Amino acid sequence: GRVGKRRSDVVYVVLVTVVFVGVAMGTRFVHVSDFHFDPLYSPSAGADSFCRGGAPGSFHHAGHEREARRRAVLRDASAGGGSYGTYGCDAPATLVSSAIETIANFSNITFILVSGDSAAHNLPARDKLPAIQEVTAQFEQAVAPDVQILFAVGNNDVEEDYTVACGDPWLAGLASVWNESIPADQRATFLRMGAYAADVQDNLEVLVLNTVLYSRKHRPDYSGQSDPCGQFRWMREQLAEARAQSQDVLVVGHIAPGIDSFSYKPTMVDSFSETLLAILGEYSDVVKGAFFGHFHQDEIRAFPPGEGREGATAPVLLAPSVSPIFGNNPEFRVVEYAKEARQLINYEVFWRNLYLANSGIGNWTWLYDFVDQYGLAGITGETLSDLATRLLVDETTFNEWYRYRGVYASNAILPPDMGTPAQACLACAQQTFSTAGLQSCSSFRCKRP
Repeated sequence: GRVGKRRSDVVYVVLVTVVFVGVAMGTRFVHVSDFHFDPLYSPSAGADSFCRGGAPGSFHHAGHEREARRRAVLRDASAGGGSYGTYGCDAPATLVSSAIETIANFSNITFILVSGDSAAHNLPARDKLPAIQEVTAQFEQAVAPDVQILFAVGNNDVEEDYTVACGDPWLAGLASVWNESIPADQRATFLRMGAYAADVQDNLEVLVLNTVLYSRKHRPDYSGQSDPCGQFRWMREQLAEARAQSQDVLVVGHIAPGIDSFSYKPTMVDSFSETLLAILGEYSDVVKGAFFGHFHQDEIRAFPPGEGREGATAPVLLAPSVSPIFGNNPEFRVVEYAKEARQLINYEVFWRNLYLANSGIGNWTWLYDFVDQYGLAGITGETLSDLATRLLVDETTFNEWYRYRGVYASNAILPPDMGTPAQACLACAQQTFSTAGLQSCSSFRCKRP
């Protein structure tokens, strides 16, 4: 099968405190995203300099569309920097290590999905692969050898942000770093497009996609093509084979289709987003969940039925980040999949209060239970659609969801009032994939705050 092999000479990391160990009712796995490990981190440099020594001009971030949000964090954050990180900066080694050690301490974890961006924003190219190697090596040393770790390509994991061509030599470097994760029979596929498939247990497969190819910011410009690198064709072939063999499939990538909930612009070229959603809809009996990151927020994407689809697509879940660069505290999820029911049952979120961590207090702890919090009957496309509708019209539900969305450092970041453009646009971004759909849903002209 397509099972990546792990080294047997594992160095185990033992935590003093035993945490979050329970009896698993189904297959449990971890979804973690956007470590953004910064080997150049220096707390004394301060968030104005992105916590890096040297001249601020040695790297750039000011042109990024989310810089306004990061600057707001610098004004409102409740604490300065420390050994575990700084609000407004990417993650230092101590924060990365504490997250990985905590994940490794869970019982009954079958596999781990890392949905992209192991490397920090705007690292010099020479520092990127070593940073990704460090995150990878820590995982491989900390977790048991029978736990598979599957890494997706993020826009900050390539040589230049968003820039990766079909057959790009950089993919060979990533393939070397992720050698233990990419099955041998999938290596050629990864070298061509940055994607691979892996069997994680009987009748359950994971398709790891390179969705950076579909971004509006991607270079070279593939917007005139119908299928960059042949990944859509490959995806359909894998899903058709899975259907024929009565396998379930989970999809993981970095950039999700839909609307960026900060800029309110589509994340992907329209035709690519439509094709990806059409595939997820066509194989909704096979794909039980799609997992992404990139936004650094705890969000959902509940897409409505489209042409040729009778029901909603598989549930699309966006994980928050480990990096606190946008004012969020670091988080990850433990997800449960029911093998007999053949659907996602639930996920639980765990977080670390960065302010307390820098004060030498506390550890990673449980935050909330997704299904219990919102009263859902499991996690399906239909239950997410119901939740998305409630976010638009129910104030209690929206305020609870907003509170968990970023677990912000500052209490000054309060939910917007119901019925305002800020509230309606944010709620609608959870349930549409086009600018026209966003405007139809919200009745407002949604734009960046």
